[in-house]
Amino acid sequence: MRAARALLNLSQADVCESVGITRASLSNAESGKSRLEPDNYDRLRLFFISKGLEFTDYNGVRETPSGLRVYKGNSGFREFYEDQFKVIQAEGGDLWLYNGVSELVMNGLGKDYVEMHKNRMSKIKDRFTYRVIVEEGDATMFGSDYAHYRWVPKDQFNNKTIFVYGPYVALVNFESELTVTCIHQREFADTMRQLMLNSWDRAEEPNVNP
Repeated sequence: MRAARALLNLSQADVCESVGITRASLSNAESGKSRLEPDNYDRLRLFFISKGLEFTDYNGVRETPSGLRVYKGNSGFREFYEDQFKVIQAEGGDLWLYNGVSELVMNGLGKDYVEMHKNRMSKIKDRFTYRVIVEEGDATMFGSDYAHYRWVPKDQFNNKTIFVYGPYVALVNFESELTVTCIHQREFADTMRQLMLNSWDRAEEPNVNP
């Protein structure tokens, strides 16, 4: 745990605030005075994994060679959106959301978070072009102030959602436990942009107002 914090240049306070455990619990666990509760241990482990680390044999830790990050559950989904926004804010550019499922995204983030995110994205919308491909008939389009939407036919749609932003491709699985697998490879992200552009050209303009 100490080594993982050192690799990320995080203080105990930083980790505790993100994970939702007390400073005393983390300090005692790192020093070997006591063990974390199983739920707290799992949250801590997933936090470090989501930041691009992996744990190895003999109490080792290292950066994930593949550039993978994994986010779990609703709290992980919001953390993914935070990390995504930082990249968008810094780089802007060509953004994509493919097979977007408005209801599932909104449920995963929560109403208050969605409103906050909409407001901050609207404030920087001149920095990016955001295209969203959703299922035909999906009229929610909660990001319509800063994103462009198109429909694909129902028989060509599934709920395996893909985000492309900056050098990242993120794959979202809403089944069972909400899981985001994020890949940091710019060439792969650029390839996905081209594939999505091909789909965009064949997709339809929605015939409803958001």
